[in-house]
Amino acid sequence: MKGLYFDGKILSYRDDLPIPEGKNEVVIKILYAGICNTDKEILRGYHKFIGIPGHEFIGIVEKGSSELIGKRVVGEINVGCGICSYCASGLSRHCPDRSVLGIIGRDGVFAEYTTLPEENLLIVPEEIGDKEAVFTEPLASAFEIMQMVHVDPDEPALIIGDGKLGLLIAQVFTYYSKRVILIGRHREKLSLAQKWGIETYLSHELQGEKFQYVIEATGTQSGFSDAVAYTKPRGYLILKSTTASGYELNLSPVVVDEIHVIGTRCGPFAPALLYLKEKRIDVLSMISGIYTLSEYKKAFSENNKKENIKILFK
Repeated sequence: MKGLYFDGKILSYRDDLPIPEGKNEVVIKILYAGICNTDKEILRGYHKFIGIPGHEFIGIVEKGSSELIGKRVVGEINVGCGICSYCASGLSRHCPDRSVLGIIGRDGVFAEYTTLPEENLLIVPEEIGDKEAVFTEPLASAFEIMQMVHVDPDEPALIIGDGKLGLLIAQVFTYYSKRVILIGRHREKLSLAQKWGIETYLSHELQGEKFQYVIEATGTQSGFSDAVAYTKPRGYLILKSTTASGYELNLSPVVVDEIHVIGTRCGPFAPALLYLKEKRIDVLSMISGIYTLSEYKKAFSENNKKENIKILFK
């Protein structure tokens, strides 16, 4: 099959990759896949991954149970061992022996086919288009915040970072908070959020105000320090960025202000699909380009341009 392969140093396009057999898993033909900031970090050495990257997708089941064959599906990306205490309690995403689609020990979706266990899959409602459905995984990540923190609707929420994840989180928060503020560095991206009724500022325009809920989605190493400065004493700082390299931190303000620091990543797919089905989240406006796998160099180049938001592979 055709696909993108990362050997630990170089990403390349290949047409000789073996089609996965599935064995005890479902074989899925990929329709669309999305480039995520984590994919960029993979190419910089994140988790020392080798193989086919990519984890955001929609596909059609070609091999599996009769109930699934021919169905459009999306899939939870973490595959646990099934027997540890985390898996038993429904937290396979924290299984110490887990594999993660296109990130840890498991080939991903930047290829014509992939496999996942049947229990990881959710059927996509017919009301959701293919290009919308590919946003299910990052949108689920936005909903995970609500699983981790009880949000007081009377308290404003600040999202830092106007990239694809920040824009999704800002939209989700409009259903949980009366005032949602998004700050970033790109007027074009902020103007999109303004159309959704979200209060926006360039990073240097919002100074001095502090918030009970601060969500860091910059995708940068320095995002943490910036977010701490905006968090109220005893407020909640929710971290979303994953980067390949470390960063020297001054944690004194966290201690002095007794800030709750919470890391969140993967989230529940069901509410993400529901909101997409009901057209409560606008994702189509976020698509900046669609490319074939053979155009991967152009796709990643466009993904790195600050004015672009979401790049898809078809």
